[in-house]
Amino acid sequence: MTSTTNDADQLLALAKLDAVRAIEHVRASLPCISSAGARSLLREAEDLFGLLDGVATCTSLAELASDERDRYAHAADARGLARSAYLEAIRRVELARSSEGVRVLRFT
Repeated sequence: MTSTTNDADQLLALAKLDAVRAIEHVRASLPCISSAGARSLLREAEDLFGLLDGVATCTSLAELASDERDRYAHAADARGLARSAYLEAIRRVELARSSEGVRVLRFT
């Protein structure tokens, strides 16, 4: 296995992790948001679902690629989309909470 293959594998693992983190962030936040806020969050989550669909597509393309450069390129795309999905999930949850006057706490 070459370095590029290892890098692509690592990017794919990180992409999958961020995609799961995005879904889990929304799921875990729903009980903390009013039903109106939750409905709004889910109704406007089309962008998030589109990003997650892109992650799945790029991941599949990377896993099917026979050329190492193509595999790495698709893995990098998957990673970027997954990171965007995670950040979008955080933004959507914060918007749903702040629109209700709920104080948003950030733990770092």
